[in-house]
Amino acid sequence: MGFISLLFKEPFLFLALFIALSFSVILHEVAHGWTAYKFGDDTAKNAGRLSLNPKVHFDFLGTFFLLFVGFGWAKPVPVDYSCLWPNKFAFIAVSLAGCFVNLIIAFVGAFFLVRLNFLMNDFFEMFFTMLIQVNVLLATFNLIPIPPLDGSRVVLALAPKNVKKILIKLERYGIIIIFVLLYFNFLDPVINGIYKIIFNMILTFLKITGG
Repeated sequence: MGFISLLFKEPFLFLALFIALSFSVILHEVAHGWTAYKFGDDTAKNAGRLSLNPKVHFDFLGTFFLLFVGFGWAKPVPVDYSCLWPNKFAFIAVSLAGCFVNLIIAFVGAFFLVRLNFLMNDFFEMFFTMLIQVNVLLATFNLIPIPPLDGSRVVLALAPKNVKKILIKLERYGIIIIFVLLYFNFLDPVINGIYKIIFNMILTFLKITGG
């Protein structure tokens, strides 16, 4: 079920989730483009995508699916990976930049949720909780090595040529494959496993920082 149902049932939860998700997805995409720019690819910069303006990242179809199906996407930031190759480190850094930023947001959100708990009202507590969960889920999901997800780019950088050829051929069908796997819950064990690992990292972080 899509997120639109929350608008009528729990409007404040919908608002908290919408703000957290929009903010996190935009930073995820900007991180890819900014990292690529630092490694010499100015494609995203020239396209005006190193911006926090939601308009430049808006994808109508991705938003529609998010609201009515529960799975969506922003407009992918353009990256010319040929500008990065054969620098494998640059290739991997650009691929993982979005997930890395999502993890940072999740850790920061957890820190503020604990440290500023005495200042929180119900909405802000809900917002920071959503912010943590959304970013852990975004990082987790994008680490899955299925094109066009970020994890597939890491595999592409490290894999032998025969595996690379398979991944490149699969990319055109990637979204369909992901939808099918999600529909039949085949990805649940992978997502839940990575999700738990990241959450345990956050809990460890909070213990270390006295949270």
